[in-house]
Amino acid sequence: MTTTAATTTTTMTSADDMEPRTSTTNNNNTTNNTTNNTTNNNNIFTLETAPPETLARYHDLKEGGDEASSSKTGVFVAEGPETIKMLLRSDVLVESLLLKKAVYHRLATDIQQRLERVPSNPFIIVIVEKQSNFTTHVGYTARGALAVGKVPPPRSISWLRESILLRKSLRDPWRLLGIDGSNNPANVGSMLRTARALGVDAVLLSEGCCDAWYRRCVRVSMGHCFHIPIVRCSASMADDLMALREKDGVACYSAVITDDAVNVHQLVGKGGGGGGGARWCCVVGSEHAGVSEEVMAATQKIRIPMTDGVDSLSITSAASILIDQLRESDSVCVSEGSASKGGEGAAFMFKTLMVCAVSAVAGVVISRNLRK
Repeated sequence: MTTTAATTTTTMTSADDMEPRTSTTNNNNTTNNTTNNTTNNNNIFTLETAPPETLARYHDLKEGGDEASSSKTGVFVAEGPETIKMLLRSDVLVESLLLKKAVYHRLATDIQQRLERVPSNPFIIVIVEKQSNFTTHVGYTARGALAVGKVPPPRSISWLRESILLRKSLRDPWRLLGIDGSNNPANVGSMLRTARALGVDAVLLSEGCCDAWYRRCVRVSMGHCFHIPIVRCSASMADDLMALREKDGVACYSAVITDDAVNVHQLVGKGGGGGGGARWCCVVGSEHAGVSEEVMAATQKIRIPMTDGVDSLSITSAASILIDQLRESDSVCVSEGSASKGGEGAAFMFKTLMVCAVSAVAGVVISRNLRK
């Protein structure tokens, strides 16, 4: 942004101090205190005073559309107070906020903390008095809260290894989720949220996967896309997976529904890692086509056991179950590694089992006594 507002750092003390700048000129009798507040708050505007290029980002957006938010445009649109709060608490660059006044006051503390934490990234704030005015400009309600931010630079497998994975302790697990060919932004957004909730280190997207910065994807992720690394694979996701396996011992799995696949429950304790923390990448495919043949050929096929009459789950449900099951291999591998260095892991597991057994017996005894 080239406006003065976009290059001035704001110092804020409370929500009441942060009022939008009006179009009226300063009176010659203005006090020094008022002048100071105007200087400090000169990145806060109304619909009438905001820079045209800022308002243009939000004008006549179609509900659920993704046309203004993508890696191609270089900016993303975030909507909803919770998603914007996650954005403010991240390190992703913010360009502007468009907020209904009530929402603005709800987010005032987060806005202040963000500006203090990242002073090199001041941003424009447009405050709208009435929801009707907000809806007229945007084209839909958007819960009275929209934000525009800068799409982070593209991240590669090399970046992932050097910046994230190789910096982890040898005893720490490597958990990766791969998404192959999904063109549904809602599904991708949901899996980004799941991945962060379950402690996944990064999400890998195949070349044919939809953009993770589509507005719908950002919205469904509830802003967790700002807090988990998103890596776009090369032209061949299979080649990238094989490189991780050969260089770092990452066990690579693809989720399928065929009978020749291994039951995911049978993989506990076999997550790679060379005696340290488990290292694995689980790849799920699109709802329609599933995982590509190329990726299946480069990975071990796994499946979720299901009751008769049910042959598949949604991609989001399957990803949640598989990640949770594969996490079980993390603790097992670490325990085995400890045992090989003196039996501490085995001793710890034995003590834990004994405590559980004693607790169970005590519970039975107490229950019987209560019945008498």
